[in-house]
Amino acid sequence: MSNQKSHLISLVIFVYLCVVGLVILKDYHREADFLTTQLTRNLHDGRGIVYTPGEKTLLTASPLPVLIAAVLPFEENATLAMVSAVAYAVAGGSLLRMMHRWGYSSLESLLCVVLWLASWVVWAGIRSSAGLTAMFILGGLELATYAKWRWAGLMAGLAVLAQPTGLIGAALIGVYVLTHEQGRRFWQVVWLPGAIWAGVAIGVYGFDGLAGLALDLFPQADWAWLVVVWLGLLIVGGLAISRLTWSDENRPMLVLIGWGVGEIVARFIFSSRALESTALGLAVALILVNLSRWPVLKNSQIPMLVGSAIAIGLILAIAPPETEKSLRDDQRLVEYLGEATSYAHDRSDALTTELDGDEIYRLDGRRSPFIDALLRREDRESLVVALAPEVLYFNREDGPLADMDMQSQGLVGLNYTQQAIDENAPVRRGDELWVRESVIGEWEEIHILDIDYSPDVTLVGYAVDNTWLRPGETLRLRLDWQLDRPPTTQMGVYVSLLDITGNPIVSIFPRFEPVTWKPLEISTYHALLIPADAQPGLLNISVTLDYKAATLNQATIGSVFLHGTAVTPPATQMGTLGPAILYAAEFSTAEGQIAVNLMWGAQESFNHDYDIFLHFLPTGEAAPLRQADGTPVGGRYPTRFWQAGDVIAETRVLTMADVPAGEYQIRVGFYDPKTFERLQGPSGDFIPLTKVTIGKDGQITVAPSSP
Repeated sequence: MSNQKSHLISLVIFVYLCVVGLVILKDYHREADFLTTQLTRNLHDGRGIVYTPGEKTLLTASPLPVLIAAVLPFEENATLAMVSAVAYAVAGGSLLRMMHRWGYSSLESLLCVVLWLASWVVWAGIRSSAGLTAMFILGGLELATYAKWRWAGLMAGLAVLAQPTGLIGAALIGVYVLTHEQGRRFWQVVWLPGAIWAGVAIGVYGFDGLAGLALDLFPQADWAWLVVVWLGLLIVGGLAISRLTWSDENRPMLVLIGWGVGEIVARFIFSSRALESTALGLAVALILVNLSRWPVLKNSQIPMLVGSAIAIGLILAIAPPETEKSLRDDQRLVEYLGEATSYAHDRSDALTTELDGDEIYRLDGRRSPFIDALLRREDRESLVVALAPEVLYFNREDGPLADMDMQSQGLVGLNYTQQAIDENAPVRRGDELWVRESVIGEWEEIHILDIDYSPDVTLVGYAVDNTWLRPGETLRLRLDWQLDRPPTTQMGVYVSLLDITGNPIVSIFPRFEPVTWKPLEISTYHALLIPADAQPGLLNISVTLDYKAATLNQATIGSVFLHGTAVTPPATQMGTLGPAILYAAEFSTAEGQIAVNLMWGAQESFNHDYDIFLHFLPTGEAAPLRQADGTPVGGRYPTRFWQAGDVIAETRVLTMADVPAGEYQIRVGFYDPKTFERLQGPSGDFIPLTKVTIGKDGQITVAPSSP
């Protein structure tokens, strides 16, 4: 068959499959298609090949269709259908040319392509990466038959990036080329696409980010079975192709049939979609064409092939691919969940792609190694606290959060309330909808610790989601633990927020089962709801570990700050020192004391903590006669928590006992308690507040201060 004819037929195939994918099956979706759509959408938006924006986890071993679809400026489903149509058109052209070289008539070749591309499996995967895999496998095999070994190797390597099972076809091509003298050139380049992608993936996601590949490839099987099955298939197929006596025309065909058989076996083991294999459709078409050439069927060859094509058409007419009801329900469910920025659900990827949120999680762990690890540790409360979605939708009877107590001590801090679900929503029995009422923040950087709670347990770090809080808000806390051996019974973690006097304003005491600690390096997550009547000020985070009814250790690991009601800053000010602003100073005298009420603010945040000095000194001298130095507001409001726009009021008292009569002045400023270096301002390293006169009778007269 000439190249001109094969190109014409390829064009017809492309148009045919575009009509199928863009018109006939425009509303048809497989579950696997939704994952590709979600990854494509996030990559197109500049978030990377991730399922949930913000995560750094690679979830697909088949990046090629996602990369191609993300580059094209069309809607995801239409793009995937067109990419598939182009791929099948090119693959069909390769098959036509190879069959013509193998001695098949133009009619036989054409009917083989029709049998393949009209089959149910091709229609069912019209938006999948199967078309790309077929294009690279058939293209690589065609190039190998022309002895273009390196190009064949490149195509075979790309087939693996299009679909993991492309490895079977690529390896069988590799076995085929070994029967030729220069075939080793194939193996010199076949690994390059995979190596380049692995380097890029590790550079972007890191080695930890590649853990998601196991969830994509083998969510229900271990790696050992994969290796055994694939090696077995490759060895058997390779021996059949290379060792048995075959003609040069039959060997390439055996590669394609072996690819189909190998893929169907692998899919039966690792997938619930075993029959949706384009390699199987191709293998069946080739087998039918070869059966029709048997002498006993030679006279009825054309009727047999045409009849097979008609039968395939009838199958499609009677039972065309349809979106599963559960997926259609998930697509409809989005109408009833309301608008939010973050969701977590235990439904399919269909719901994820339909939701419009910044963060969308699947609670079954299929799309996140992080979620999967917490589920394996049976630490579901930590899972909910760590994610803290605005909308939480799960099944109470069957699912990862079955029997979850949303009002437990560990979750009450998130303040979830159950919402009624519309009676028209496509729900399952036991479905529940919860909405978070509390205000939370984004997780901040990890603070490294090294606190031994026992010889076997060390707290190595912590993180919070907010350092500045207000009454009624929620603090989320992450604790990173390292164990030498897991506990044999429950272990409790007592977490409190203490004011500067050591009194707890809120405490929780979750207990964790031994299975939770088995990884030995784990993180537990906690939520503390700040009482609405809590007083503003510094709060220290206290963590105590309880094991076998004994307290192992107690430690204060960090601090957060509780803001009060916002106050409008005064319009005038008395001066500035570094980022600090002094708005006002008021004075009162009583019983030999001068009380100074200071109103501070901040132009910007402080880089660390400063103390305040208040000096009473004779006029014209530098050494203070009396002073009241210390942390702001008695330690309740360290400067590292001051923010632009804050108004901080404090009172400092100067004792005037035994002060001789004379003229004095009062100054105020900031200093670093470690280096005693002072903050500088326009008038130097202090702000003069007022003048004071002490009479011979001990009468204290304070001059009015002016801004």
